[in-house]
Amino acid sequence: MKEGKSMKKEAVVPKAFLSETEFEEAYEKFLGNLPSAGKRITDSHDKMEVCFRDYLDAFERWVFRQAYEDGYAAAVSKIGNLDKKTVETSKKYQVSSSFGHHLYENEHDAIQTVMMLAPYYGMEILEGEVKAYLDMYGCYNAFPIVVQKCDF
Repeated sequence: MKEGKSMKKEAVVPKAFLSETEFEEAYEKFLGNLPSAGKRITDSHDKMEVCFRDYLDAFERWVFRQAYEDGYAAAVSKIGNLDKKTVETSKKYQVSSSFGHHLYENEHDAIQTVMMLAPYYGMEILEGEVKAYLDMYGCYNAFPIVVQKCDF
């Protein structure tokens, strides 16, 4: 047998749009024919947008506060205005992830940090579970997020 006869011919699939211009014209026509969303939907969308902006603002403030506090603690310990132990003894919990690590004075702040980091890794972490592990073992590990009690 010859190779040409044993091979099947591939079917030619026609394209829906012959050119990019034809697609753009059809898309603009489609958008022009869409019905307007009702007042209830637009009001809900507006509320959702406000809430999302508030969330982003709060998160950015939190990130700035953490970065500022880390920088301040490092600067104070290097300058020597305060004894390094004075800065560190107030810290009791360390949260680590691929973003870095930070020491927290209380358990609640450390757990809240874990809860805020979880979505960035596509994880769902339960606050009660973190607290239970900290109470029982002094550590909660959901790689790459880890929180542990620290004794200084």
